Amino acid sequence: MLSNETIGKLVQKITDTTNENLSKIDSNLKLITSQIVDPLYLIGIEIEMGKNMKHLIGDFVNAYILSKVPIVIVPDANLKNVLNLLEYFIVTKEMKGHGIEYIHAVNIVTIEQFDQILDEVNSR
Repeated sequence: MLSNETIGKLVQKITDTTNENLSKIDSNLKLITSQIVDPLYLIGIEIEMGKNMKHLIGDFVNAYILSKVPIVIVPDANLKNVLNLLEYFIVTKEMKGHGIEYIHAVNIVTIEQFDQILDEVNSR
């Protein structure tokens, strides 16, 4: 069983990595805290191996509505596509005044980044 301290470190490292990834879009863009009051899971992980944007959007929705700490994990090669999708939603919201509010409340990490985070947390 993981201690609260270990879970806290895991979540913090995932959040830090997500913020690094988001800074590739905009240096001021930061992960926002999930507003889900009664989540089914503490940590919800969606792994998207394909490049289909429809499935990726579904992964964001599932991760967000089911968990307190939503995470979407993508292959390293797909990170740019995910960030482009996120940027599209942000620009659309700015232009239209409405859009998907929760899209940057979801942690975005690559498989390699997630492996490194787990290794760091497990090594302590």
